[in-house]
Amino acid sequence: GVAWTATAVWEHVSTMLAVFRERGLPTPIVYIHNHDFAGTGGATGAELFRLAHGAGYRYLVVDAAYRKNGTHNDNTVLLSALGLSADERLALGRYNRHQQAIEGLLCRFGSRGSHMTPWDSDWAGGTEGSDIRIAKEYHLDVGKINAAKEVASEVFPLERAVTPFSEYKLRLGLA
Repeated sequence: GVAWTATAVWEHVSTMLAVFRERGLPTPIVYIHNHDFAGTGGATGAELFRLAHGAGYRYLVVDAAYRKNGTHNDNTVLLSALGLSADERLALGRYNRHQQAIEGLLCRFGSRGSHMTPWDSDWAGGTEGSDIRIAKEYHLDVGKINAAKEVASEVFPLERAVTPFSEYKLRLGLA
């Protein structure tokens, strides 16, 4: 969303790291999962890697996928910050081609063309397939799913929805 900037994410990661240090816990691996619909996520993630490495933190993982996958950070842009060798870049390109071919063969849920969730929503991505299934189960207009989630958040304000939590909030909104 609009808060997806390298500085904002690094601020959150730094806070987590400080808490781990204060409590004498081992340095955590922090996994960042975001969806990139604007095409800028790879560059933002690369800058995030630069900030983390500049601070000496080497345990950051940023979710990514092959170029033009439509939902996740472009891993070729993201990993450019890591200074991969020529052999590593070739292996990454080979992986990307294979991954894209496998996904094309196996993908059962085609929600990439969905425009149900607004671009500026703070709802987790990847839940649309199950949300659409539930709406159809109740014979409801799928275009009202986001409104149902918003109602559920007002009635029962918890954290952002993540599958299967979004289904629970959707059912509450439907009620």
